[in-house]
Amino acid sequence: MGDATVSTRLIAALEDEDAAVRRNAAWALGNRKEVSAVGSLIRLLEDDDISVGAGAAWALGSIAQVEAVDSSAGKPLVDLLKEDDPAARRNAAWALGYMAKGDVREARAVEPLITLLADSDAGVRRNAAWALGNLKDPRAIEPLSAALTDEDADVKRNAAWAISWIPLEEIEDEV
Repeated sequence: MGDATVSTRLIAALEDEDAAVRRNAAWALGNRKEVSAVGSLIRLLEDDDISVGAGAAWALGSIAQVEAVDSSAGKPLVDLLKEDDPAARRNAAWALGYMAKGDVREARAVEPLITLLADSDAGVRRNAAWALGNLKDPRAIEPLSAALTDEDADVKRNAAWAISWIPLEEIEDEV
């Protein structure tokens, strides 16, 4: 079976009635870095099942590693940052970080990501710090410097890394 046929079937599976099928199809498309699925994955971010939205966020982040993801993914990803499910918050932060690496910076994500630096889930805090580094917004400097005292070593590493990517001239303009 050709690669295009598999991708076509996976994209169709994003509309299956079973949430687990939709979630797993999103993961498969992300693993395959299937750029043609981006529009369908963006729509899936607002799925009624939060695990499906979290899977779609992860897939978009994975695809954004190789191809710029449409900026229309920004708002639903920012919305996922506010969900109760830590996987949704973690994956949305990760996706926003990869989008920013591809020069699709979602300015509306900065404040929610700063808030997530105090999240109860260390993985969420790690991904929030990493995403803020990729967004390169000077508003994140002070909260990231506070994250240097986090109890989780990876959060501290990501915060230090993130600070290194915010251009100094932007920081100096803020002072």
